[in-house]
Amino acid sequence: MPLLHVGVDAAGWQDRQRPGRFARGIVAALAARDDLRLTLVADRAAAGQITLPPGARLLLLEALSGVRAPMPARGVRVLIEALRRGLVASRARFDLFFYPSVSTYAPVLLRTPHVVAVHNAVPERLLSPPAASRHAPLRWSLTVRWALWAARRILVPSAVALRRLGAQFRLPRRKVRVVGEAPDSCFAPLPAERIAAVLRDYHLPQPYLLVVGGFAPQADRLTLLRATFRLLHDVPALQLALVGAPAGDRFYAEPLKLRVLATALGLAERLRWLGHVSEPDMAALYGGAVAAVFSSLPDGEELSVVEAAACGVPIVASDQCHAADLIAGARVVPAGNDEALAAALRPLFDPERRRDLGDQLRRQAAAYRWEETAARAAAVFREAAQ
Repeated sequence: MPLLHVGVDAAGWQDRQRPGRFARGIVAALAARDDLRLTLVADRAAAGQITLPPGARLLLLEALSGVRAPMPARGVRVLIEALRRGLVASRARFDLFFYPSVSTYAPVLLRTPHVVAVHNAVPERLLSPPAASRHAPLRWSLTVRWALWAARRILVPSAVALRRLGAQFRLPRRKVRVVGEAPDSCFAPLPAERIAAVLRDYHLPQPYLLVVGGFAPQADRLTLLRATFRLLHDVPALQLALVGAPAGDRFYAEPLKLRVLATALGLAERLRWLGHVSEPDMAALYGGAVAAVFSSLPDGEELSVVEAAACGVPIVASDQCHAADLIAGARVVPAGNDEALAAALRPLFDPERRRDLGDQLRRQAAAYRWEETAARAAAVFREAAQ
């Protein structure tokens, strides 16, 4: 089988959110394959943030400045740089070019066939002024639609994402392939000493519920806050640990609403704002939690669900998260129903129940492996390069 030379857009490599984690995981697995030659394309600023996977090469774009923000939050300068990045990739004579995220897609007519990965439709559905600029929603919409039209193949991480994205973007089914995704190897049960050390670093007392996924409106943190209030009678010391940096979130009104409701309910001191968390620390935070809670409306949290399960923490999610489609042992409650959410969480304060459910979820998460994702993606690459 001839070696396939694949260029990879590395503009979003350091993104802490799902697209960045997907990029790092799949590229490392692809670079380990002997039927592909991988070259990451990045400007100097982005290249300084990259730990190059063994087997991969780097094409440095000297002329471009680093751009790591999502496409909707960027202006004309960034669009010009994206165009230039796409042209450079076009001239490099790759057999195929791969965009791990549509958010860094360069909207040009590349001569090189390309594949783009799409993770969620949240910016398309919810981004509006003053989140970025009054032109940002239009710019985002045009970029995504150009990418989906121009790409030879479209990768989505799960069947759940395919259903959501298919309804939102009317994806052409003949071009779409589900490749899967997996947790990083750091997401695993950890020794109690390691968990305790991380909790001390974050000044986080137990017991606590752990929440990931940012503060966009569809995340519905207000329902979780009301559920926490319902649990205080049984668990007076309960804390709510929120991962993400609200000051830097595009949807900055939502943290303010959360603070206002927390103050009204007398819970302001129980909110623990953890900010951005590294993946190794995230694994420890999962390990110390009573449960990982996904009370949101659909917003592309599938990878976080699998990462939590790999750490052996119970998962409670809304019925619009489709968590049970990924991890069958996840507890599912109606979206927006704080009474049902509290009822699902209450039994998990029993250590034995929590341990038994966590072990079950960890075994289910073991089915997700980046090597299998890379094998499916490599097959799609060859199909698209023909």
